[in-house]
Amino acid sequence: MHPLPPPGATARPSRTPPACFARSGQAAAIAVLLACLPATSPAMAADGAVDSALAEQVHEAVNSYRASQQLPALRLSAELAQLAAEHSQTLSAQRQLTHAGFQARFERARRQTCVENLAAGFTRPEPMLAGWRRSADHHRNLLDARVQEVGVASVAGHVTWLACSAR
Repeated sequence: MHPLPPPGATARPSRTPPACFARSGQAAAIAVLLACLPATSPAMAADGAVDSALAEQVHEAVNSYRASQQLPALRLSAELAQLAAEHSQTLSAQRQLTHAGFQARFERARRQTCVENLAAGFTRPEPMLAGWRRSADHHRNLLDARVQEVGVASVAGHVTWLACSAR
Protein backbone atom coordinates (compact mmCIF):
# COMPACT_ATOMS: atom_id res chain seq x y z
CA MET A 1 0.00 0.00 0.00
CA HIS A 2 1.18 3.56 -0.71
CA PRO A 3 -0.05 5.94 2.00
CA LEU A 4 -0.87 9.59 1.42
CA PRO A 5 2.03 11.97 2.07
CA PRO A 6 1.98 13.72 5.43
CA PRO A 7 0.25 17.13 5.59
CA GLY A 8 2.47 19.79 4.07
CA ALA A 9 4.48 17.35 1.96
CA THR A 10 4.95 18.54 -1.61
CA ALA A 11 6.38 15.52 -3.40
CA ARG A 12 5.80 11.80 -3.48
CA PRO A 13 8.66 9.35 -4.01
CA SER A 14 9.18 9.34 -7.75
CA ARG A 15 8.84 5.56 -8.27
CA THR A 16 5.92 5.14 -5.89
CA PRO A 17 2.43 5.22 -7.37
CA PRO A 18 0.17 7.94 -5.94
CA ALA A 19 -2.14 7.10 -3.08
CA CYS A 20 -5.20 6.78 -5.30
CA PHE A 21 -3.78 3.48 -6.53
CA ALA A 22 -3.67 2.00 -3.03
CA ARG A 23 -6.47 -0.48 -2.41
CA SER A 24 -7.82 1.42 0.59
CA GLY A 25 -8.19 4.73 -1.25
CA GLN A 26 -9.42 3.21 -4.48
CA ALA A 27 -13.02 2.70 -3.34
CA ALA A 28 -13.43 6.35 -2.37
CA ALA A 29 -11.94 7.56 -5.64
CA ILE A 30 -14.20 5.27 -7.65
CA ALA A 31 -17.20 6.39 -5.60
CA VAL A 32 -16.49 10.00 -6.57
CA LEU A 33 -16.42 9.08 -10.24
CA LEU A 34 -19.49 6.84 -10.02
CA ALA A 35 -21.42 9.70 -8.45
CA CYS A 36 -20.72 11.68 -11.62
CA LEU A 37 -21.99 9.02 -14.02
CA PRO A 38 -24.81 10.01 -16.30
CA ALA A 39 -28.27 8.92 -15.18
CA THR A 40 -28.71 6.83 -18.29
CA SER A 41 -26.09 4.57 -19.73
CA PRO A 42 -24.82 5.58 -23.17
CA ALA A 43 -24.74 3.03 -25.97
CA MET A 44 -21.50 1.10 -25.73
CA ALA A 45 -19.61 -0.43 -28.62
CA ALA A 46 -20.09 -4.17 -28.42
CA ASP A 47 -16.84 -4.93 -30.22
CA GLY A 48 -14.63 -3.17 -27.66
CA ALA A 49 -13.22 -0.80 -30.27
CA VAL A 50 -11.20 2.18 -29.12
CA ASP A 51 -13.18 5.45 -29.23
CA SER A 52 -10.37 7.70 -30.44
CA ALA A 53 -12.65 10.77 -30.68
CA LEU A 54 -13.47 10.70 -26.95
CA ALA A 55 -9.83 10.00 -26.07
CA GLU A 56 -8.75 13.03 -28.11
CA GLN A 57 -11.41 15.20 -26.46
CA VAL A 58 -10.25 14.10 -22.98
CA HIS A 59 -6.66 14.91 -23.92
CA GLU A 60 -7.64 18.38 -25.15
CA ALA A 61 -9.83 19.07 -22.08
CA VAL A 62 -7.09 18.07 -19.65
CA ASN A 63 -4.50 20.16 -21.49
CA SER A 64 -6.84 23.14 -21.47
CA TYR A 65 -7.32 22.73 -17.72
CA ARG A 66 -3.57 22.37 -17.17
CA ALA A 67 -2.98 25.57 -19.18
CA SER A 68 -5.48 27.40 -16.96
CA GLN A 69 -3.30 26.33 -14.03
CA GLN A 70 -0.09 27.56 -15.72
CA LEU A 71 1.12 24.03 -16.46
CA PRO A 72 2.43 22.82 -19.82
CA ALA A 73 0.37 20.66 -22.14
CA LEU A 74 0.97 16.91 -22.09
CA ARG A 75 2.31 15.41 -25.33
CA LEU A 76 0.57 12.35 -26.70
CA SER A 77 2.63 9.17 -26.55
CA ALA A 78 1.74 6.20 -28.76
CA GLU A 79 3.40 3.87 -26.24
CA LEU A 80 1.36 5.20 -23.31
CA ALA A 81 -1.79 5.20 -25.47
CA GLN A 82 -1.24 1.48 -26.14
CA LEU A 83 -0.91 0.78 -22.41
CA ALA A 84 -4.05 2.85 -21.75
CA ALA A 85 -5.97 1.03 -24.51
CA GLU A 86 -5.01 -2.37 -23.10
CA HIS A 87 -6.23 -1.32 -19.65
CA SER A 88 -9.46 0.19 -20.99
CA GLN A 89 -10.09 -3.06 -22.87
CA THR A 90 -9.64 -4.99 -19.60
CA LEU A 91 -11.94 -2.58 -17.73
CA SER A 92 -14.59 -2.98 -20.44
CA ALA A 93 -14.36 -6.78 -20.36
CA GLN A 94 -14.63 -6.80 -16.56
CA ARG A 95 -17.26 -4.03 -16.53
CA GLN A 96 -15.59 -2.28 -13.62
CA LEU A 97 -13.12 0.45 -12.71
CA THR A 98 -9.92 -0.75 -11.09
CA HIS A 99 -6.32 0.37 -11.00
CA ALA A 100 -5.28 -3.30 -10.80
CA GLY A 101 -2.14 -3.81 -12.84
CA PHE A 102 -0.97 -0.19 -12.50
CA GLN A 103 2.45 -1.34 -11.26
CA ALA A 104 2.88 -3.47 -14.39
CA ARG A 105 1.83 -0.57 -16.66
CA PHE A 106 4.25 1.69 -14.78
CA GLU A 107 7.10 -0.79 -15.27
CA ARG A 108 6.26 -1.31 -18.96
CA ALA A 109 6.28 2.46 -19.48
CA ARG A 110 9.86 2.55 -18.15
CA ARG A 111 9.44 6.06 -16.78
CA GLN A 112 10.45 7.72 -13.54
CA THR A 113 6.89 8.77 -12.69
CA CYS A 114 3.42 7.74 -13.86
CA VAL A 115 -0.07 8.65 -12.68
CA GLU A 116 -3.41 7.29 -13.84
CA ASN A 117 -7.06 8.36 -13.80
CA LEU A 118 -10.01 6.18 -14.83
CA ALA A 119 -13.63 6.85 -15.70
CA ALA A 120 -16.63 4.98 -17.10
CA GLY A 121 -19.96 5.88 -18.61
CA PHE A 122 -19.10 9.32 -19.96
CA THR A 123 -19.71 10.40 -23.55
CA ARG A 124 -18.22 13.89 -23.13
CA PRO A 125 -14.97 14.98 -21.49
CA GLU A 126 -16.30 17.92 -19.45
CA PRO A 127 -18.26 15.95 -16.81
CA MET A 128 -15.44 13.41 -16.64
CA LEU A 129 -12.88 16.14 -15.97
CA ALA A 130 -15.23 17.70 -13.41
CA GLY A 131 -15.39 14.38 -11.55
CA TRP A 132 -11.60 14.06 -11.54
CA ARG A 133 -11.26 17.64 -10.30
CA ARG A 134 -13.59 16.86 -7.34
CA SER A 135 -11.41 13.93 -6.24
CA ALA A 136 -8.25 15.12 -4.45
CA ASP A 137 -6.06 12.25 -5.70
CA HIS A 138 -7.28 12.45 -9.30
CA HIS A 139 -6.98 16.24 -9.27
CA ARG A 140 -3.40 15.95 -8.04
CA ASN A 141 -2.70 13.60 -10.97
CA LEU A 142 -4.12 16.11 -13.47
CA LEU A 143 -1.82 18.83 -12.14
CA ASP A 144 1.31 16.74 -11.55
CA ALA A 145 4.18 18.86 -12.88
CA ARG A 146 6.45 15.81 -13.12
CA VAL A 147 4.56 14.33 -16.08
CA GLN A 148 5.03 15.46 -19.68
CA GLU A 149 3.51 12.70 -21.81
CA VAL A 150 0.12 10.99 -21.82
CA GLY A 151 -1.78 8.12 -23.33
CA VAL A 152 -5.57 8.26 -23.35
CA ALA A 153 -7.92 5.50 -24.43
CA SER A 154 -11.64 4.86 -24.31
CA VAL A 155 -13.04 1.39 -24.93
CA ALA A 156 -16.79 0.84 -24.63
CA GLY A 157 -17.06 3.83 -22.32
CA HIS A 158 -14.10 2.90 -20.08
CA VAL A 159 -11.43 5.61 -20.12
CA THR A 160 -7.81 5.27 -19.01
CA TRP A 161 -5.68 8.42 -18.76
CA LEU A 162 -2.04 7.44 -18.15
CA ALA A 163 0.43 10.32 -17.77
CA CYS A 164 4.17 9.82 -17.25
CA SER A 165 7.45 11.68 -17.12
CA ALA A 166 9.39 11.89 -20.38
CA ARG A 167 12.27 9.54 -21.00
